[in-house]
Amino acid sequence: MPVAVAEPVPAVPVASGGASDWQPSPKARAKYETVVREAIAEFDARRWPEARALFRKAHGIWPSARTYRSLGMTAFELRDYPTALHELGNALSDPRRPLSASRRGQVEALIERTRMFVGRLRVIVQPRDAELLIDGKDPSLSYSAPAGACGDDRGRAKEPLETADESSHETCFALLLPAGQHTVLARASGHHDQRQAVTIAGGEASGLLLNLAPLPEATASAANAIGPARPGALAPVADPEDGSAGPLAHPGVWVAGGAAVSLGIASAVLWFASDSSFDSLRTRCRSEQDGCSDADLASWRTLQTSHHVTLGLSIAAGTVAVVWFLLHEQGGPRAPSVAPTARGARWVVRF
Repeated sequence: MPVAVAEPVPAVPVASGGASDWQPSPKARAKYETVVREAIAEFDARRWPEARALFRKAHGIWPSARTYRSLGMTAFELRDYPTALHELGNALSDPRRPLSASRRGQVEALIERTRMFVGRLRVIVQPRDAELLIDGKDPSLSYSAPAGACGDDRGRAKEPLETADESSHETCFALLLPAGQHTVLARASGHHDQRQAVTIAGGEASGLLLNLAPLPEATASAANAIGPARPGALAPVADPEDGSAGPLAHPGVWVAGGAAVSLGIASAVLWFASDSSFDSLRTRCRSEQDGCSDADLASWRTLQTSHHVTLGLSIAAGTVAVVWFLLHEQGGPRAPSVAPTARGARWVVRF
């Protein structure tokens, strides 16, 4: 929930001294009334962001059930239903300048309508130090569900984190979310991230259990040595100068590449020779004086066949060089490994 920020206002407590009887100074009260009139004008003009900003300013000067009601109404119009539900609830419970009976009835009706557009989501995550993100945001920016939603009675209005006891290995998040599609991401140091899409139905409650799988011991040790992951941080990558041989350091790449170039040159020479022989042969065959023999035709066919063979070998050698280069580009081909799955195991081969 955004927190209203206002300049300090000198207070003039009334004789009774009760919290519900507190009033601002005459100067601050005049400012409050001016801001409220501007806010109402913006609200009537259906300019909800401007109206909310002004009501927040008025709430900072003289907070009460009435300002909570106005804030809740603007949050509803802005379709920020979790915030609206929280602020409208405060309008009913705040003892400062309580609402009249008619306005209480209006707020209660609006609360019932707002509940149709939010749902409760209870997320249990293991391990207990896991971090939870809802749609890429910290859930502490949302309002938790009412106390007891996680199995205990320690819920707080704006604290989504609920833990059953200090020895528990899991953490429970009880949230109020707008109806619709949401993405839940849980992550913890030394564990695989887990992402889950959920659909929140208005007026209903749902639950989700996320058990994060631990990383392999070597990976987890390296991650712990580096430190806990930060939001948006990039995973460490291998140093390109770590001493591992690059793809061009392997002789196979040079042998295959050299063969491809040499055969390509030979193929080109044979093509020119075949083409020249064909022109000469065609000229001689058309001549009535010299003519052409079967030996001439056999010689031309030999050149043409040699050209086709060397061209094919050149392409094959080039393909071998490219494949060899790609296989060793990341430091050499990886050996096949077996990865366990829920139903058995699967082969994993990395290139």
